[in-house]
Amino acid sequence: MRTATLKLALTISAVLCVVAAAVLWYGLYEVGQKTGTITQLSEQIKQEQHKVDHFQALKKLASTTVDERLRLDKAFLKSTEVASFASYLEKLASSVGATAKITSYTTSQNGDAVFGTENLVATLSVAGSWSAVTNSIRLLERLPYVSAIDSVAYTKGASEDAGKVLSNAPWTAVVTLRVVKYKQ
Repeated sequence: MRTATLKLALTISAVLCVVAAAVLWYGLYEVGQKTGTITQLSEQIKQEQHKVDHFQALKKLASTTVDERLRLDKAFLKSTEVASFASYLEKLASSVGATAKITSYTTSQNGDAVFGTENLVATLSVAGSWSAVTNSIRLLERLPYVSAIDSVAYTKGASEDAGKVLSNAPWTAVVTLRVVKYKQ
């Protein structure tokens, strides 16, 4: 073989090696770009899947807690029920032989702004025998609403004989009751 042919073959081989290296480098560059894109899309899919999973979990929670949420909703007094609630309190006392009269109603603004609630404070005067008055208060403690008895003051009535206290004189309890209600 001649030297010129060898030089030509060597040059062609060198050019082919450079072209092969360039093609290899370009292929690796493209693979890197595609891998980056695939990684980015994979992250987006993971985030979307997380959102879907979270939504499905909330959906399942919402469907399994319907009864609890309805019961909780019923535990708060609604603004439209205030008048009937007053009547309910008076009937509650009469069911155990006492008489109840609401002496005052006020609302306090220290409720919960997130849930739109406020406190309804009722002062009741419950009169009757000792057992009737205490049973009335026990019933007030078990109201079907979120409530608390803030104070109870008992007094025993005096007889008409010069202010003497008789054993059969009626008892009176002044009860301050706080009930959580929805704001209007």
